Order: sequence, then structure tokens, then C-alpha cells
Amino acid sequence: MTWPLRLCLPCPDPRPGKIWGDWYFGQSLAKALTAMGLTVEIATAKRRTGGVVRRVVPQRLFWRKEIDLVLRGSKPWRRLGNRPLFIWLISQPDKLTDQEIEEAEHIFVASEPYAQKLKARGASVSWLPQCTDASLFSPDRFDAARKAEVLFVGNRRKDFERPVVELALKTGHSLCVWGRNWEGRLPDGVFCGRELPYSVLGAHYASARVVLNDHHPSMLAHGFVSNRLYDVLACGRPVLNEDMPGIPEDLRDAVFRYTPDTFARRLEQALDFCRQERNALSEHVRHNHSFDNRAREIARVIGKIR
Repeated sequence: MTWPLRLCLPCPDPRPGKIWGDWYFGQSLAKALTAMGLTVEIATAKRRTGGVVRRVVPQRLFWRKEIDLVLRGSKPWRRLGNRPLFIWLISQPDKLTDQEIEEAEHIFVASEPYAQKLKARGASVSWLPQCTDASLFSPDRFDAARKAEVLFVGNRRKDFERPVVELALKTGHSLCVWGRNWEGRLPDGVFCGRELPYSVLGAHYASARVVLNDHHPSMLAHGFVSNRLYDVLACGRPVLNEDMPGIPEDLRDAVFRYTPDTFARRLEQALDFCRQERNALSEHVRHNHSFDNRAREIARVIGKIR
């Protein structure tokens, strides 16, 4: 592959107090692709000039010999002129349009069941699960000052109230919750803060006895496993996750999958998870489910098609 890659993110540029998870995901993927010797530029959903007159800054020009690789979340990127378009569908599959499917030369899909659905429609598709940044998430990030028995990191939203938090509260175990819109909704001592800087997220995961993971209903139904599952396992910590399709077979038995009826029992099992097994699992995830692995597969597929 000789053409540069334009990595198109579904989120705006970061601003003070507001940085989207897709931004960090894109940064880690760009780093992995660059390490392979590829030229990578990042485009965000909205980039505007400052000053009195504000205008959108063009980030793609149709005459440039570039390949567009879209991280498809909440925002679409249409094909521009003859620029080759590749998509990695990582979330919100219900928003993927027929036009995008037709325009894309290939779609990487972070859900094996959903990849099969798109393949049945005649699209060029392959399964490419989400992953972790092994340079940021590892057991050696442990920090005694950040210890927690049960940890949850996530914003509460009107359309997604995070029922896993209520399940955890009912068990009586010590719970630490980070995220927006939890103020005044949790018992004393549970809410730990609105913002958890990404630079210390790995330290919090590595220092918790158990980390909770949950998914938006559309991701849950279609088997789109979030990167948090990989991040926590890379830190050598047990993760409680909904019993859902799409968890890679090599990780399925290592994830403490729960339903509302089994949550309390599965949490107890996770708290007892053997340290030796956790470390072996961390090595496996960091070696087989990293951005470096995914970058190699993306480059292989694009190089084969282009």
C-alpha cells in the first residue's frame, strides 16, 4: 500500500473538558499504522476555524491520492470523488446506511454476527474486533492509591441509565463510579468523580479487583463488544460483561458473563479469580488483541484490494 491513509473519526476535535473515546481509539490506531511505516492523517467530524467568522475546514480533497479509513460510530463519512473508502464499523450498527455499504470497498466489522449479516447482503466484509493499546493497559499499571473493589467507568445518559450500576449496588460490595451525570443519584461514597483522565485509566483498571462493563442496547443486541473489555483484560483484571454474542471465542470463557439474575453470583466468582490466570490472560490479550494486530490486518486487506 503506497497511498497515505486518512483516518476519519466519528467525533469532533477534543476541547477542554470534553474528549470522546473515539478520539483515543483513533490515536492508538494511527500510532499502530504509523509504526508499520504507513503515512496517516486524522480527520475529525467537525474542525472549525476560530475567530468571529467560523467555517468548517476541509480535511479531505477529492483530487488527493489518499485512502479514507472511516471509524464508523455515530457519524458517517461519505465517499468523496474517487477516493477509496474503507470502513471499520465499531458501534451503532443501526446507523450504517445502504449508501455507505454500497460505496465502501470493504467494511471491517467489530461483531462477527453482524459481519455475517452484511456478508449475506453481498458486501465485502470481514470481522475485525475492537482491541486494546498494549502500551497503556497492562498489569504493571497497578497503583495502590487507586485501588477499588468494584469499579465502573461510564457516563449516565437519558437513553442509557447503566443498569449494571444498580445491580452492583444491590450486592453490598464497595463500588466506585466515575462518569458524568451521576451526581445525586448514588449512595454516599460511591461517586468518585466526573472525569477520569485517559492517561490514568489503565492504572484504575489494573488497581481494581473487578471492573464492570456494559453496552448500549444496539451494541448488545448485535454483538459489538466494546474496547473496555479488552482494556480490562489487558490489565490482568476480571471483567463482568453482559452475556452477549460477539465475544471472541478465545476470550469467552475468561469473561464473567452475567444476566440480571446471575450478576451477584458472577461477581463473587470474579472477585475470587486466580492471580496466575489473570496474568496469563493479560499476556494473551496484549499479544493477540492489540492495535498492532488490527493495524496489520487492515493494511493486509487494503493492500490486497488496492
